[in-house]
Amino acid sequence: GAGATTGSRLAPMLWHGSAASATTLAIPFVNAGGQATATDGSQIVGYGTALNRDGTAFGPSRGIVWDAATGAATDLGDGGNGAQVYGVGGGQQVGYVIKSLATAALWKSSSKSLVTMQPNGAVMSVANATDGQRQVGYAGYDIRVRVEAAKGNKDARFYYATVWTGTAASAINIHPYPVNSLPGVTLSHSYALNLNGQWIVGYGGDQSKFGTPAYSHALVWDANYQAVDLNAFLPEGFVGAQALSVDANGDVSGFMSKADGTRHAVVWILNPAQ
Repeated sequence: GAGATTGSRLAPMLWHGSAASATTLAIPFVNAGGQATATDGSQIVGYGTALNRDGTAFGPSRGIVWDAATGAATDLGDGGNGAQVYGVGGGQQVGYVIKSLATAALWKSSSKSLVTMQPNGAVMSVANATDGQRQVGYAGYDIRVRVEAAKGNKDARFYYATVWTGTAASAINIHPYPVNSLPGVTLSHSYALNLNGQWIVGYGGDQSKFGTPAYSHALVWDANYQAVDLNAFLPEGFVGAQALSVDANGDVSGFMSKADGTRHAVVWILNPAQ
């Protein structure tokens, strides 16, 4: 939240189901504001934008974990050049730290516990969520591709959904190939956003529709990392979707988009018979 009481700076907030319950979370260092990004009910995670000691210039962002019951904050550090935390579960926190580019990161409630999880061959990576056992996100790879143009060969960056079990070496590329995509669709990029039990959710990108709502295809992966393209089940008039969350039963929530960019909340209900 931001407003007059925060000096128009973003402030991390906690709610317990109503507007009246809103509480501002403390940032444990000199800062220019911050955000809370996720909670598992026991911990809350986010980040703050640091200021230098005299408060005159921005420093790197720093990861933060709060105790959900007491609000006590722990500084997870800046990882050397900046850090942001996006997911929390089972005593673990995930996000990224800045090396040359974003690098997937895992913490266990202290700055000294930092583990970087960049897969071999990747040039960047981000972890979006964890259940305390696995971490999900994506990694980017620069791949030399043939382009029939005057400059000949050049690199293109591809982003692939990734799952880890706590180390860089454990990374598994779960980009959905093959996938039951709609006719004529080729998913060149994919991103894992959340997980619950055996299920992982996110979306893939149809490069031929880049820049339009039809670019996004909501995806759910099963225990074998086989993906289902949930766009196959969109109502008439909707062209794109992203899956943002999943429950233990495999029911998926997210949003779906019309061609004009209008978004509608959506829930996909798992049919075990299919």
